[in-house]
Amino acid sequence: MAPRTARWALVRHPPPVAAPAAATVGVLLALLLLGSGVVGVRDGAVGAGWLHGAYWTRTAAQHIDGLTPQVWMIPIGVVLALVGVWWVLAALKPRRRTALALQARSAVWIRPRDLAHLLAATAERVLGVAHTSAEGTTDAAEGFDLVQQQSTWGFELDQNPAAHAAEQPVQ
Repeated sequence: MAPRTARWALVRHPPPVAAPAAATVGVLLALLLLGSGVVGVRDGAVGAGWLHGAYWTRTAAQHIDGLTPQVWMIPIGVVLALVGVWWVLAALKPRRRTALALQARSAVWIRPRDLAHLLAATAERVLGVAHTSAEGTTDAAEGFDLVQQQSTWGFELDQNPAAHAAEQPVQ
């Protein structure tokens, strides 16, 4: 039997991902369900005699009961249908990756923003680089602005100091 570490090394870990797009829809539906529960509890309290007043659900049902088709209902129906399609598409949409995989024996991930900061800090250690700034996306760390500086000896420094930054170990 193979050692336990070898067996676990073969397990592929899923990448870190953002919250699903349908999370907002889920929160809205949960709040709507919570509100209807509050109305139900209130109507139950009225029915038990703990509160005085009319049933809210009965009053709403009576208002809806006598409705006949109106012109304004068509655009409202179309909008509600489009919202429903949008919610279904949000539920089916794949989640966005939030980190990049590093080459390691275990699942090691780094956020693009942190990778960009690491690359910028490494590039700043190169002789002649006065300032760096970087921003990262899940596709690549990009947006390096390397500001060159003339050395005290009077000659221009290397045109691509970031290339040398990759050769230096990060401490």
